[in-house]
Amino acid sequence: MADYDAIVIGAGHNGLAAASVLAKNGLRVLCLEKTNFPGGMAATKELFKGYKHSVGAWALLVFREEMMKLLELEKYGFEVLVPETHYCVFGTPGEAPFIAYTDPAKQLEHLMKDHGADAVQGLAGLVEYLRPFKEAVNRDLLRAPESFDSLVAAAPDEKSREILTSLFQDSAMDVISRFFPESADSPSSP
Repeated sequence: MADYDAIVIGAGHNGLAAASVLAKNGLRVLCLEKTNFPGGMAATKELFKGYKHSVGAWALLVFREEMMKLLELEKYGFEVLVPETHYCVFGTPGEAPFIAYTDPAKQLEHLMKDHGADAVQGLAGLVEYLRPFKEAVNRDLLRAPESFDSLVAAAPDEKSREILTSLFQDSAMDVISRFFPESADSPSSP
């Protein structure tokens, strides 16, 4: 068997990115995949003749320019196609669905028309609440991850530390219900 400096298990988007970075840094890398196609959740598969489906690409909410440059994706014709919407959540029969539009103006229009001012205010509050997480992720992007304790300790103030702790320890519904109380049986306050 050949000698390798690193063996990456899984040729999904994370495995391929890891193998690529290791190889670019001069390591001999073997990337193994259990299926017969690479890409994982970033793959497009033909479900039946003429109908292709992006397995998980709909969840590509953010693709950083730094990653495109690091992986030299433009050499391979990579292009990010921005969809009109990211996802849709259906409520009970008769309720208007929640549609996550890419365009903030369309999102605001949809929320006001179909869900009202409380939904606009709730979403704005949730986005603001998530700011410490965004700042922590942006600060540590493309670096080895820190421990949870280090990440929280590096936050600029006590409120940010409390928010980060909540985001890592509470359930998604606990966080969401702070801004959309009707989404849970027992709402809590922000």
